[in-house]
Amino acid sequence: MAGMVTLALGMVVLALTARADAGAWWLLPGLLIIGLASGAKFAPVQHVTMDGVTAELAGAASGVANTTRQVGGVVGTALVGNGRDPAEAETGLNARSRSSRAT
Repeated sequence: MAGMVTLALGMVVLALTARADAGAWWLLPGLLIIGLASGAKFAPVQHVTMDGVTAELAGAASGVANTTRQVGGVVGTALVGNGRDPAEAETGLNARSRSSRAT
């Protein structure tokens, strides 16, 4: 539970500091919190997933658990990214990179 709360805190910090003109140093605090929270969250989840699995099925169970986590992350990122306002995207990094290529 502490890992999830810390992960949410890191996401809030990242959301508050992320801007189109923000440098990498502005994003670092949120990313560090998210990284620490991920370690606190994923290790116990993996332990619970593998608890009770026989040695013969350990490799398959680990693969299924990791694949499920990866697919969940991709689907979640796609859903969050799909909810962005297109007008906001035009003022962000994409617009800046297009204007630099045009010059």
